[in-house]
Amino acid sequence: MYSFKKNVNSIDVTDWLISCRVFSRTLENYLIKLICNYAKKHDVTILRLFFIETSKNRMMRDIFKDIGFELESAENQVEIWMANVNDIDKLKSFIS
Repeated sequence: MYSFKKNVNSIDVTDWLISCRVFSRTLENYLIKLICNYAKKHDVTILRLFFIETSKNRMMRDIFKDIGFELESAENQVEIWMANVNDIDKLKSFIS
C-alpha cells in the first residue's frame, strides 16, 4: 500500500507500507514502475520518496540506491530520496 501527492514537477510518495517478507522480491520495483507510469501520463519527471527510518525498514536505503534514487535531503529524521522517472522506469519485476 502506498500513497502519493502529485505536484507540478514531482510525485511525492509520502506513505509506503510493504511487509518485510517481500522486501527485495521485486514488489518495490513493480510499485515504483506503476508510479512512474502515472507520472509520465501526467508529464511529471521527478519522483521523491519520503523516508523515516525504523529498525525494520533500515534495509530500504540500499533498495532505494539500487533502484536509482539519490538522497536529496535529510531533516528532522525525514530523508527525501529523489530520482528522475525516465532513469528508473525500466525496473525489472517478477510481477506483471
